[in-house]
Amino acid sequence: MDIPNIGQGMLLGELYDARTGLSTNISILNNTLPQSLIESRDEPSINTKHITSESYKDKFDVLDVSGNLKVNVLIGLVKVNAQGKYLTPEKTNSKSIKMSMSYGIQTKLDRINIRSDALKEYIDTNTLNNTKATHVVTGIQWGAKMVCSFEHTLKEGESKEEISASLSTTVATIKVGVKVGGSLDTKTEGSSKETSFNLNIVGDIVPQGDEYPTTVEGVVSLLRNIPKSARATNEGKGSVLIYKLEPIESVQQHFGLQSSLDLV
Repeated sequence: MDIPNIGQGMLLGELYDARTGLSTNISILNNTLPQSLIESRDEPSINTKHITSESYKDKFDVLDVSGNLKVNVLIGLVKVNAQGKYLTPEKTNSKSIKMSMSYGIQTKLDRINIRSDALKEYIDTNTLNNTKATHVVTGIQWGAKMVCSFEHTLKEGESKEEISASLSTTVATIKVGVKVGGSLDTKTEGSSKETSFNLNIVGDIVPQGDEYPTTVEGVVSLLRNIPKSARATNEGKGSVLIYKLEPIESVQQHFGLQSSLDLV
């Protein structure tokens, strides 16, 4: 099972409870693993999405939030982090039009083979045997993710359809600009300038002060620099995007243990 990093941070070997959406802050590892037991491989990729709806369903889909985690976010049990902040804000008012664009990159995947003979001496079987957690973290996908939202408040005489089309052009211009590089097409760029917008950015890399973009060109420049910014963080890995989880029962069975969940 994969879950996005939208709340509490976790480490390899840490126990997770899918019923609450929270880490237990307890690890089944009794010592720090040598790097030789952590498989680390490059998994480069870039993904962009044009988001035309601000419903909770669409927001959850953008961040790949599902199941119990979705419920626990809605009821406030999971406190969202920088990546998860996109789930919380709503449109400023009923007269505003809002569109968003997500931009994400993947860099590396760190993974442990929980069934490896070399890992046995690092497993705390007492903790593993007595936990009521549902999963253990066996992989971490690294990279960076950002969501840029463009919002315009309708003025007298403005059409919702026209403004929506203009904001859609803005997002399309940015997607093309980030993908192909170089300068923006002047005709497309000019059409996107006809509609002013308020810009909100959430994610792993959020500029501050004078670095915060206010134009289409500024947003394109910011997104183009995300790979470079990620490479400057955590030894080139960036931030945690996804946790890869394995059911605790299968791990317990491998070590000949009985799940404490079965004893409840």
